[in-house]
Amino acid sequence: MASIKPYATKAGQRWEVRYVKPDGQGTRKRGFLTKRDATTWQAHALVRIHDGEFTAPAARKSLLGPLIERYVQRTAGLRATTIASRESTAKTWVYPKWSTWQVGKVLKTDLQDWVEELAKQNCGAATIEKAHTMVFAVMQAAVDDKLISGNPAIGVKLPPAIRRAHPYLSAAEVTELVSHMDERYRLLVSFLAWTGVRFGEAAALRVSDLNLDGASMVISRSVTEVRGYLIEGPTKSGESRVVPIQPQLVPALRTQIRGLPTNSLVFQAAQGGQLRANTWRNRYLYPGLERATKARAEANRRAYGSAQAGKPFPQITPHDLRHTAASLAVQAQANVLGIQRMLGHESASMTLNVYADLFDTHLVEVGYRMGQLLAGTNLLSFLPTDGSALPA
Repeated sequence: MASIKPYATKAGQRWEVRYVKPDGQGTRKRGFLTKRDATTWQAHALVRIHDGEFTAPAARKSLLGPLIERYVQRTAGLRATTIASRESTAKTWVYPKWSTWQVGKVLKTDLQDWVEELAKQNCGAATIEKAHTMVFAVMQAAVDDKLISGNPAIGVKLPPAIRRAHPYLSAAEVTELVSHMDERYRLLVSFLAWTGVRFGEAAALRVSDLNLDGASMVISRSVTEVRGYLIEGPTKSGESRVVPIQPQLVPALRTQIRGLPTNSLVFQAAQGGQLRANTWRNRYLYPGLERATKARAEANRRAYGSAQAGKPFPQITPHDLRHTAASLAVQAQANVLGIQRMLGHESASMTLNVYADLFDTHLVEVGYRMGQLLAGTNLLSFLPTDGSALPA
């Protein structure tokens, strides 16, 4: 129900539309110069109310600041690292730009200009995507709450993500690195490179999680460092998984846990307690890498007459040891489903996406092995031939 009425102002007669909002409350829209303008606005408003798309003019003036804060404060079911990342993104990139904007004033072009500004500030593609995802979610919540009729963040073009090439170690290079590691953590490097567990999962692993007689373990927890504090929680996927342990590692693990209570950590910091990824990387992995790099350069100098000749030792992070495990699994001809379960990915498609480069090179071997099967048949006797030799 709606009505149009005139009213007097110092500037002359004006027209207003009185109408009932979807929530049943009466309100009005004033300031129309002519009755025709008021009638046109009324018609559009009634259609939007009927279609469930109406947003009150006052609602469109809501500031984005409180909406952003509400989004950041919704943390149910989120991991500590996700909460910290969300808070950082809001504080650094989203709130300073949008907190004082009225939700109804934000246009798609405004958001596209913002993305361009971030890119010019050398903000990484992944960071821009996080910031845009947050604004998208805030705007969608505004749509759901009938503050605006559409989400202006839809269709905003983001810079393409530049995927870092995974530096995989070969089986021999894993051994080479281990030989240059501090003796305390030689088993940990071997464990990460051959099982594919995340560093935080290894840091949370307890003696009771190991089934060494069955050469397997249960991965159900992970440790993350947030603002200097170690927080133990579920794995990244939120689910437990059984991961195989290479039989060759079992004797070393038995030695590692000998005499320890079942609730003890399998891998500990030098002073005891849980490992911190950043500390371990800087104090132990990088020095080990430096020694391996120098040894490789010296070997190249002896073999080729120059330290720069030959292949340098790959420079890796702790997480690259997980990638190495995936590479070794592919080389061992493990199927995608098995690798997915070992790594704890949500789906096989995720495994294929993350390690597309591994499976692309594996296609050549697939073709060769299928060719070997074909060679054991007489199929070619039924097919035309030009007399040329088969490719090697």
